[in-house]
Amino acid sequence: MGKDHPQGVGADGSHAEFLAYSENLLRQLVDFRLFEI
Repeated sequence: MGKDHPQGVGADGSHAEFLAYSENLLRQLVDFRLFEI
Protein backbone atom coordinates (compact mmCIF):
# COMPACT_ATOMS: atom_id res chain seq x y z
CA MET A 1 0.00 0.00 0.00
CA GLY A 2 2.93 2.30 -0.62
CA LYS A 3 4.47 1.59 2.78
CA ASP A 4 8.15 0.77 2.50
CA HIS A 5 9.02 0.83 6.20
CA PRO A 6 7.49 -1.84 8.49
CA GLN A 7 8.02 0.50 11.46
CA GLY A 8 5.32 2.77 10.00
CA VAL A 9 2.73 0.00 10.15
CA GLY A 10 0.12 0.56 12.83
CA ALA A 11 -0.03 4.33 12.36
CA ASP A 12 -3.36 3.85 10.60
CA GLY A 13 -4.39 1.05 12.96
CA SER A 14 -3.71 -1.83 10.57
CA HIS A 15 -2.47 -4.52 12.92
CA ALA A 16 -3.05 -7.29 10.38
CA GLU A 17 -0.23 -5.92 8.25
CA PHE A 18 2.12 -5.80 11.24
CA LEU A 19 1.20 -9.36 12.27
CA ALA A 20 1.83 -10.61 8.74
CA TYR A 21 5.24 -8.89 8.77
CA SER A 22 6.14 -10.39 12.16
CA GLU A 23 4.99 -13.83 11.05
CA ASN A 24 7.19 -13.54 7.96
CA LEU A 25 10.21 -12.71 10.12
CA LEU A 26 9.45 -15.62 12.46
CA ARG A 27 9.17 -17.99 9.49
CA GLN A 28 12.55 -16.84 8.19
CA LEU A 29 14.12 -17.43 11.61
CA VAL A 30 12.53 -20.89 11.89
CA ASP A 31 13.62 -21.85 8.37
CA PHE A 32 17.15 -20.66 9.13
CA ARG A 33 17.33 -22.75 12.30
CA LEU A 34 15.92 -25.80 10.53
CA PHE A 35 18.53 -25.50 7.79
CA GLU A 36 21.29 -24.99 10.35
CA ILE A 37 20.52 -28.25 12.17
